[in-house]
Amino acid sequence: MQLLSLACLGMVVVVAMFASNTAAVSDHTKPSNAEIPEHSLHRPFLDNSMAIPNWQFSGHTVVSDQFIRLTPDRQSKRGQLFNTRAFRGNEWEVTFRFKVHGQGQKLFGDGFAFWYTQEINQAGPVFGGKDHFTGLGVFFDTYSNQQHHNHGHPYISALVNDGSVDYDHDADGTHQEVAGCQSFFRNVEFDTFVRVTYSGPVQTLTVLVDAKNSNEWEECFVVKDVFLPGGYHFGFTAATGDLADNHDILDVAVSEAPAPSAADETAAKFKPQEPADESKPFAKHHAAERDHIPEKKVFKTKVDRVEESSSSWLLTIFFLLVVVGGAAGGFFFYKKKQQQKESRFTF
Repeated sequence: MQLLSLACLGMVVVVAMFASNTAAVSDHTKPSNAEIPEHSLHRPFLDNSMAIPNWQFSGHTVVSDQFIRLTPDRQSKRGQLFNTRAFRGNEWEVTFRFKVHGQGQKLFGDGFAFWYTQEINQAGPVFGGKDHFTGLGVFFDTYSNQQHHNHGHPYISALVNDGSVDYDHDADGTHQEVAGCQSFFRNVEFDTFVRVTYSGPVQTLTVLVDAKNSNEWEECFVVKDVFLPGGYHFGFTAATGDLADNHDILDVAVSEAPAPSAADETAAKFKPQEPADESKPFAKHHAAERDHIPEKKVFKTKVDRVEESSSSWLLTIFFLLVVVGGAAGGFFFYKKKQQQKESRFTF
């Protein structure tokens, strides 16, 4: 009887330990506050009308029961996914799960972006999203366009834009970002979690990553003195060019940001320089400028370069056809004239 009691006690301890470990595994990805359904995204994604409630997708985005694929592992694709409801507060937390994978072993690209912007669902050259955007872009760049970096790829970076900045794609935005970190999230066997938090009262942007299946957050960066207005939209985009990857969004949980500490509130002294600036996104600090292409040029994504290459080939083929056609026509015209001359002197 005593042995049975000890066995039962042991089973209880094992079950309790397992439950504790399970809770520890899942707790770090749970929202800090109550989840807001109209801004969140979970499986099954589609309703009976084959639409995603409160979200709009376009481009090459494909929605399945298990994932939302912004781009397939094919060249020259762009996909968009945006929350149609604007977030009205000035402090928010977005936790999302994703997977970037493909057949490429050494060469792959281009990457995807998380957005908090005034614009919605506009395709463009910035990882499938609009250039000169107004708001925040967090870029998950899997391909290095130049060698002047002090970090590897994949690379996560953030850009705060008031609509005036032309994203420097060929230099990977290295002199425009507010902060960034290296993160090896591509072609891993497990899903990757990211948490982007903006606290308006202390004007702080934070990005945390779990790209190692470690069940705990690693700090990518924390940037103070960032101003983001309320009323913008959350979204995701992705792009492929000469190189490609699958870019999959698996779920999104949005909540209000955790309350800042008293020390953080006391330290938050930054305000935009002019009252008019309070309607525009602004970041006081940017990463130090590194070597990049200095001459003024129109920077193009690999998608644009493939499209231009295709157009130039079509023009070349058309020109050759015109030349060959003209030469053939001239030859036949000459032969016809010769035959007419010969017929005039034949009796």
